[in-house]
Amino acid sequence: MIADRTHPFLLKVNRVATGEEAQALEAAGADLVGFHEGDDVLFDIETDPFWTDERYVYSADLAELAAGLTRAEAFVETTSYGLGEALCAKARAAGMQRIQIGDHLALKPSALEACRSHGLSLYYGGRYITAEDVMMAGDLAAAEWPLLEALDLQVFTSTADAWALLSSPPPELTGDIVLMSDLLSLAARLPLFVSLNLTPANCEAVLQALTPTPIRGLSLTLSPESSGACHTVTVEHAAEILAIAASYLGKT
Repeated sequence: MIADRTHPFLLKVNRVATGEEAQALEAAGADLVGFHEGDDVLFDIETDPFWTDERYVYSADLAELAAGLTRAEAFVETTSYGLGEALCAKARAAGMQRIQIGDHLALKPSALEACRSHGLSLYYGGRYITAEDVMMAGDLAAAEWPLLEALDLQVFTSTADAWALLSSPPPELTGDIVLMSDLLSLAARLPLFVSLNLTPANCEAVLQALTPTPIRGLSLTLSPESSGACHTVTVEHAAEILAIAASYLGKT
């Protein structure tokens, strides 16, 4: 059992690449399923994309990709450059209510107005915090987040076992690194999803610690490649973690 919460504890998956994956991950327990729009990458306009895998999708395919979902909510990820009237219209036509921004650049007023006119709110992804970023939690809380739905924060991406360091920091380091209390303080001020080095072995311990807190949920990012700025898992790994989490949370 988990503690009573103001908001349900949600399981979020980023960079789903096909409708079949989306349905399988929904069946495993995902509540939020994200597709990474990459028209510029797929049309070879963007020559140096952040991801070099094959998990980008065409924005024209969003409605088809999301059509098979019956419970989970779909969203689309893009960049500040890609956010505009055309993508907002496609997202709404696909039944989406959220768009995720994957970079750190300021959003154009015209892009924000397009979101407002289509009734879309924003997830802010692409943010990460290292163990040494002791000021970062405060900086994130103080920043402006237009049309904020939630912040998706990658936690300790450069640390081999991020959860172990966050949950049991060495006493000699507690004044020099980000602590669980810092994340909870941030989560009390901003709606927050966190991404950690989730595994089948640590998933229940993570849930036991986080579900009684203001944190909105856990986030998984799909990719066969690793990134110093992002925890990543394969589709198969994600499905296994989701099944454990969904069972713990009483979703299945």
